[in-house]
Amino acid sequence: MRFYLILILCFFTGFFLISCVTTEQVAVQTESVLPAEPDEVRAEPEEKKGIIYSSRVLTEGPLLLGSKEHMTAPVSEFSILYTLYFPLSGIVLTDSAYRETQGTRWKVESDLLVENVYFERALLSEDDEGRSWWYFSVEGDGFEREYEFLVDSDWRLMEMRYLLDGQVKSYAPSVDELNNLSNGSIDYGAFKRGSETVETPAGRYQADHIVLESEEFWMTDRVIGHFVQSLLKEDKSVILEASLIEEKKGYGTIFNSY
Repeated sequence: MRFYLILILCFFTGFFLISCVTTEQVAVQTESVLPAEPDEVRAEPEEKKGIIYSSRVLTEGPLLLGSKEHMTAPVSEFSILYTLYFPLSGIVLTDSAYRETQGTRWKVESDLLVENVYFERALLSEDDEGRSWWYFSVEGDGFEREYEFLVDSDWRLMEMRYLLDGQVKSYAPSVDELNNLSNGSIDYGAFKRGSETVETPAGRYQADHIVLESEEFWMTDRVIGHFVQSLLKEDKSVILEASLIEEKKGYGTIFNSY
């Protein structure tokens, strides 16, 4: 009986191997017979979409923190997410735009995203020397990240904290790394193009329309942070549109940062 079982097993094994070889030969012959498609007709792979717009991945894209050889994946990830989303709610703002424990939540829409992205920012604490801890989170398309970061009065990054494998990790740039999280102070009033009524999920506002080279903002002092809507453009086309969802209060550190 055992002999017959072994014989049957050998038969099916041999049949499987022969089938694989035959299939491979047919595939090779088919490839040699089919004419190559002209370059102008060959279909390009569909652009990957997700939480990072266009085809950018976590090892590519804009970097505000150091250079790639200095950076681990979580730090590079923070740099890209910060570059894409945080400025949509403003960076260097006028005094008292955010007070301690105050924050805002935003919705980002784009044809380049699988679904809407949501981000939050909040001022956690500030000392007499202008150093401040901020909360920043991004979520959407099954993705979620939370950060707390400390900047000095010139918005140079001093420390960034995040959660990895259930543990709080900390990153502090070395002196030879780039670590500026802003492009310097902006006089938004100089770019005012009038006042407009803006509808957002947070409400309806009469807001100043600010037009920069590749960005547009709508601002009012009636809300935390002053910003209520913003557009990011590329070659005059809108690629990201952000709207204020709600103002929030009562934020505190979740990573024991201070």
